[in-house]
Amino acid sequence: MKTDQDEEPKIVGSLDSHQSHDTSGSNSAGDQLNKKYIHPELGELNITENQYTRLEKLLKLPQDSIKWFSLTRLRVVSWISEYLYILYRYTLPYIDAERFEAFLLAAEKVVALRKQKKPMNEIVDVAGDYILYHRLTWSSSSAYEKGYIRFFVGHILWSFFEKYPKYIPTRTTGKNPMKHALNCLLASSDSEIAQLITEICVLIPNVNDDVTWADGKLINLSRRVLGLLKDAKESNDTPSQKVCESGHTISLRLALAQHVDEIKRRSLIAKALKYSKKIYGDYHSMTWDCTERLGNYYLNDASEHTLRYWFSQIQGDRVRAVMGLYEDFLDSAEEHGKNGNLSDTFLETFLSLLREQVVPALAKLYMEHGKDRKARALLWKFTKEISSQLYDENWTPFIGLGKSTRLVSTLRLAEGLGAYSNLKYSTLDVAIFPFDQISLSSVKPSDEEKTRKWHFLCVRLPKEDVSVTKTVVEWMPGLEGGYEAQTIVTTEGAMILELPYITYSHFRSSQAYRMGRTYDYYRKGSMNQPQLTEWLNDKSHDSIIYFSGQQYSEHIDSAHMPSVRGSVLIDPEKGEIERFVYDRETGTLDMTEQKYIPKEINTLLTPRILDATKCATSAAGFFNETPGDIAILDGSGVVANGYNLVSAEWHDWKRFILHPCTSLETQPELISADGSVIPVLGYIYGSWTEHGLRKKWTGLQIWVVHARFQLSVETDSLHNEPSCHFVLNTDDLCKGREHELSATEIRSMCTFLNPSLLRVMNHSYLEPPICTFAQGFPDNFKGVTVEAPEPSKHWNLLAELSFRDSWDTQFAEICRNTYLDPSRLEIIEKQIKEETARRREWDPQYLRVVRHWVRTRT
Repeated sequence: MKTDQDEEPKIVGSLDSHQSHDTSGSNSAGDQLNKKYIHPELGELNITENQYTRLEKLLKLPQDSIKWFSLTRLRVVSWISEYLYILYRYTLPYIDAERFEAFLLAAEKVVALRKQKKPMNEIVDVAGDYILYHRLTWSSSSAYEKGYIRFFVGHILWSFFEKYPKYIPTRTTGKNPMKHALNCLLASSDSEIAQLITEICVLIPNVNDDVTWADGKLINLSRRVLGLLKDAKESNDTPSQKVCESGHTISLRLALAQHVDEIKRRSLIAKALKYSKKIYGDYHSMTWDCTERLGNYYLNDASEHTLRYWFSQIQGDRVRAVMGLYEDFLDSAEEHGKNGNLSDTFLETFLSLLREQVVPALAKLYMEHGKDRKARALLWKFTKEISSQLYDENWTPFIGLGKSTRLVSTLRLAEGLGAYSNLKYSTLDVAIFPFDQISLSSVKPSDEEKTRKWHFLCVRLPKEDVSVTKTVVEWMPGLEGGYEAQTIVTTEGAMILELPYITYSHFRSSQAYRMGRTYDYYRKGSMNQPQLTEWLNDKSHDSIIYFSGQQYSEHIDSAHMPSVRGSVLIDPEKGEIERFVYDRETGTLDMTEQKYIPKEINTLLTPRILDATKCATSAAGFFNETPGDIAILDGSGVVANGYNLVSAEWHDWKRFILHPCTSLETQPELISADGSVIPVLGYIYGSWTEHGLRKKWTGLQIWVVHARFQLSVETDSLHNEPSCHFVLNTDDLCKGREHELSATEIRSMCTFLNPSLLRVMNHSYLEPPICTFAQGFPDNFKGVTVEAPEPSKHWNLLAELSFRDSWDTQFAEICRNTYLDPSRLEIIEKQIKEETARRREWDPQYLRVVRHWVRTRT
């Protein structure tokens, strides 16, 4: 690299003098080097004017070579010119300036060596080293940069034919230069091949699509080269400088391994790893590349016999074997780095290898095999120092997606929101934090304050139509905030998310509650936010993308659509969907297909009172992600006779599928404080999550009653005023129903409770268009995707109720938030009929169990 830098000023100097007549004399040399190039058709590019001028120089190489060679040899240059044409015009906007500079330095070095008529092996060494460097450093680079490799492959072909003019064909028309060169090498003697090992080891792994491995010629040539290497090691004579192991022979082994049987494949990769450690050391990028290929072999190709032979101590478990392989590399590399024996230059490269290659591979393996928290902890450990920089560069609102490096791709996988999502997590910390604790803090904004401050994060807004310009120069102030979540790492190393959220008791004091709205509606941001309203109403910004689409609608209200459909009830006999509106004054259901116009209810009307003062135990939590505030834990059945209840004052029961009581079921018989019978509307299915968001209990059957639960103030330890909406039987909160929340479920609940956990990106317009050949976009709607269980003796009551919980929750979500045209409606109507029939068939078989279960709880 030092040699490249020493010679580079000489080359650049000549290029600068070449372009001096095109630049203004007032510009400094630094400005010329750093100023972005503006293409007359493509606009501003990522590369500089200096880089573009040097590129044009390289593109003229075939024509300029007329000065250097005889006419015979110029036929060769003309023949391989397709390899020397680096980039096509349409690829220019996608070129990364840093990678392009590395390419230019090596390319200019090769051109300089040719002009100086240096020995061919010097040119081959520079070209081969760049190809090796490019593959190891940017293995996940853009397809637009394949021309970089092709350019140097062309120079190796050029050097081969220059060195052996006897192989230049009389007629080159229709002949593939790569294929012809390899056929010539196959016909060469061992002594000639020994002088061309570098060329062969570079060409074979980089053959184009016109050259196939299927005929066995490449395999044969590769084995001849490896045979010569073996003979040189076994010989007592001092081996030729060319007949020795190098990074290129390692690459040849790795390429050959893809085209041999399973046993030989492992042997080739293992030998490549052995020689890489010997040549480069244990913690070089080549050594890691070989390690990862060996891991991929064990994961995807190794037979059970091979795995049991090499990993008998773990019974041939391929996943544990590969995790151990990667963990050993990472752990030993970290230990090596702590010793302090690395120079500053190598330390940066060393840390980059771990962060950009090793950690993403291991983290992805963790995520794919159920170790999500371990993956997040690993990603956080290696990105926490640069998390803000990473996020700013690769999660840019309105403008673009950033670089698609391996690390960024793995971070996006952990984030789980998709590359073209309009909303992303507010910070990289929130996206990947392996939370040890969620610290919920209740807040009580007024309706006016909530309208202004309660919304997803939007730091600034563009003035231009970014869908066209893609470059934002002027910005407007973003939306006023005030209730953002905070990530905290304690001195003990615990990772905590402090999340403000609005309790259900505070929601009950809002106008939205008085209008009969649900908490699901209230917890969203408001389209009436003053700054947002001003922005949307400004006629000068008509072309800016609006906050539309399902992802936005999940976190911002639809105040411009005042009417909503009624709630959903399922006819247990016909399996048909029926719409209803709950009449709070009478405690009855009004069956209707009409639009429901919300109207303010009389909060002075009190439903029947269910005395719950005899039960002193309560717990805070959430039902189906929605705050339930306090639930009475009725272990003895003194309040609800063993049933689970939800008060109809908890408006969000209307979001879920209501099932009326059938003749096979026993519904609760409850008496109010004044001696009257409490109306029972039916039951819903769902899950209860503890207040700390760590555990939940699924498959709960909750009866909806027209009642208010009266409890003593002393039992309410969470809020300033009593807010009890649930009565739960402690027998139902059993181990059989208990589940740990995954990181994805925790983040889903947190974003439901506080929209500021998300940040506006507006990236959906960047998604590449799909060509449908004028047929319209295919509708991939499948309705409910929760699959019904197969009949099994292991299928018990708890498993059935848990399944019904999942099925009903997804069905309700579809009915509530998905546009249902006739074809979609037909799909879900068929599904509900089939599921209702399945439940009717299932219920009698377990009726005795259910009755015994209910009886023993009362």
